[in-house]
Amino acid sequence: MEPCDKEKSAHFDYSRLSRSFLALSKPAQRALINNGIFKPHDLARWSRADIAKLHGIGPTALPKLDEILRAEDLKFDE
Repeated sequence: MEPCDKEKSAHFDYSRLSRSFLALSKPAQRALINNGIFKPHDLARWSRADIAKLHGIGPTALPKLDEILRAEDLKFDE
């Protein structure tokens, strides 16, 4: 998906994404989905540094992702 394609963004399917990620912005949610991250357990397979590099993951998303993982007794991969 093109980063700024408003037409594709408007029709993006968020249905597979865990409710845990609903506090994130839509660009952050799309970044997760586009990289096969649908649940906190999927996120825990990634390093924090690699997640931070994804288009759509901004500085406000990272603390929220940390919280989501902590709530599930998970952490980023090292």
